[in-house]
Formats: sequence, C-alpha cells, structure tokens
Amino acid sequence: MSNAIVLCKNSPRRIAAPVCVCLLLWVCLGAPGPAAAQNVASEVPYYSRGSGIGISSQDSLFLLNIRFRLQSRVGYETETDRNLRLERLRTRLERLRLRLDGFFYKPELTYVIQLGFSDSDMNVNPGAPSPSIVKDAVIFYRFNRNLSLGLGLTNLPRNRQAVISSGDLELVDRSPLTSVFGVQRDYGLQVYYYNSTGGVYYALRGAVTAGEGDNAVNSEKGLSYTARAELLPLGTFSGKGDYFEGDLEREEKPKVSLGLTYNLNRSTTGTGGGSAEPLHEPRDIAAFMADFLLKFRGLSVSVEHLTNDTRKSPVTAGEDGAESYAWVGSGQNFQLGYVFPSNWGVAIRHARLSPDTRLSSKAQEYREVTLGASRYIKGHRLKMQADLSRRQERAVPPGAGSGGFFLMRVQLEVGL
Repeated sequence: MSNAIVLCKNSPRRIAAPVCVCLLLWVCLGAPGPAAAQNVASEVPYYSRGSGIGISSQDSLFLLNIRFRLQSRVGYETETDRNLRLERLRTRLERLRLRLDGFFYKPELTYVIQLGFSDSDMNVNPGAPSPSIVKDAVIFYRFNRNLSLGLGLTNLPRNRQAVISSGDLELVDRSPLTSVFGVQRDYGLQVYYYNSTGGVYYALRGAVTAGEGDNAVNSEKGLSYTARAELLPLGTFSGKGDYFEGDLEREEKPKVSLGLTYNLNRSTTGTGGGSAEPLHEPRDIAAFMADFLLKFRGLSVSVEHLTNDTRKSPVTAGEDGAESYAWVGSGQNFQLGYVFPSNWGVAIRHARLSPDTRLSSKAQEYREVTLGASRYIKGHRLKMQADLSRRQERAVPPGAGSGGFFLMRVQLEVGL
C-alpha cells in the first residue's frame, strides 16, 4: 500500500486523483486469493456464485467477505372466514441482510455474522421481547477436510427447506410448515462430518443447543438435541446444489439426496409456531423429519414429511385460566420445479398440515397450493419472482369452522 501512496505523490495532477482512487481501492478491497476463499466456512447454508467484497490483511491472518441481500415484496391477499371477506395489500421490504464471513489467525478458524434489519426479518411484533437483529453469529474450527465444530447462534440442521437460505428458494417464500415444527435458529454447539464410502457421499450433523430460539432472553433447564444424516447415493451436486432450490446447474446426471432429522427439545416453553404465546408449563417436544431431493437437467423434485409430538398434554393453562399449546401433529411438503435453459423457472408446491386431535378446535388443519414463476438474471442473487397461493383451512374437529384465502406475491431479490 505504501508503493501506491508514493506513486500517487509522483503522478501529474490531471491523472493523480483517478489513478490514486483506483489503486487504493484495488489494494484495500482486493478479492481474497484462491486458497483463502476455499477455506471460508460452508456449514451455514448460503449459496453464492461470487465471493462478495473481500478484505484481507497484509500478513494473510485475517479475511473479511462482505455480502448483502434484500427482498422487496408486494402482496395482495383475500381472506374468507364465516362469510366475512377481507382484502389486504401489503408492500414492504421483506428482508434486508448483511453478511460478514471469513477467517482469522488461520484459515481453519472461520466465522459467520449475519444481521437482519427489516421489521419482518427482526420479528417486530407486540409482546416480542426485543427485535431479533442477529441471525447468525458463529465461529467454526475445521479440524480437517471432513470434520468441523461450530459454536454460536445459527441454523439448526433440520429439514431441508429450513436450512436452505430464504434467498435461494424457487418460490417467493418457504412453506408455512417450516415455522411450525420447532425453532429454526438456536444458540449452542454443532458438529459437522462429511465423507464418502465407495463413491457414496454422506453428511452427519449434530447440535446441542438452548432450545428457545434466536431471540430467547432466558432458557429452562432442558436443552435441545438435534441429529441429522444426509445420504447422496449418486454423488455430490454441482455447485452444492442440494442447498439451493431449482436446478440452476442443470445436472447432467441424476443427483439424489436423502435426509433424516431427529430433534428432542427438553423442557421448552416454545410453542413450535402453533401459538403466539409461550407455554405456561415446560414440555418435552420430539420432532422427526424426513426429506428427499432429486435434480436432473433442470428438473427438481422435493418431498418432506415432518411430525411433532409430546407425551404430556400439548395444552397448558396459566393461573388466570389462559391457555397456550405446543403444536403437535404432522405435515408434508411436495414441490416440483423446472428451470429452462433461458433461466426462466416454474414451480408448484403442495403443503399440508394436520394437527393432533388433542388440540381439538384450537389448531387449524390446512392445505396450501402455490404456483410460481422466476426469472433468474444472475442465479439466486438477482431474480424476479411471482407466485399465487390458495389455502384452505378447517378447524379440528370438522364442522367447527372453516375458511381460506388467496395470496398473490411479486418479489425482487438483489444480493451480492
């Protein structure tokens, strides 16, 4: 950098200013070298065709990559409930994320920090303890090419759609099922192991976390235990394609991933998304998740099955008689998509949610069908999307009430 400063001083005035600016930017914001970029942690799901803006120290002991993304969304919704019809037009910045990642001291010691700044991303709601700005704050240590350890706040290794970034979807947003079956992000210790045997690739992931989510202010005595296994019998996906939706890589040969997840959340006061209020009494909630993914020549097929259960009654009551419940039951996601060579994509998803009969009329049974189209300008980093959803809701048991709505959304995704 001192050479650049000397050159600036000795340059004619007419060209000194532009030359100095270019040189200083090149020196300060130069992209990391190939060896450094390859060692950035990949355990936090985040697909990118580029490496963002890189800043590295002169002694190569520190690397910082800066990325951002935003989702600007317009939605129109009509809802019908017991002969009442409501119409809503929603325009908002759905997500605004800033991501910092890299390594310090040595390439094996990496970090990921991700912040969310939009109201919807921070879960700014009445009664919430505080805005949830921090999405990821985790440090990884990679022992070797197969084994790594993470400590901090980040995604839990759950069902596939939950661990795929919200910016890497082929429809405007995730299925509503994702928020129902337990917390998505949690603080704790995670371990990752990747290997292959006889050409069959597999990944094992485990986590011991607090169990109360990314915005918890306290935790009960119980912890949350998560284990996930993924099997890729036909080899690895191009460009880590098992962690973004849509076959943008247009796999030349069929690629398949099978995933199984088990989670036991001990003494949790969370509701698993079924109720806005925390539980009045702690419950042990067990979740089982299985998923299947196929990609081949632009075609993608994804299937998920999820269940939640608790041995005690899912309904809890407070001293004032108010009730809250843990969501228990089952759900399925079925998704089919195709990406044309012109980088236009279409997708359809059918989601079904069936609460346990113990919830009686407290929880709704619903089915949702979503049809969408995407124009991938630069992969998932720059795209336009639109989808149309039809949801039908029915109280449990049948006859207690029903309703439904149409939802149309248009979204622009921009990222680095």
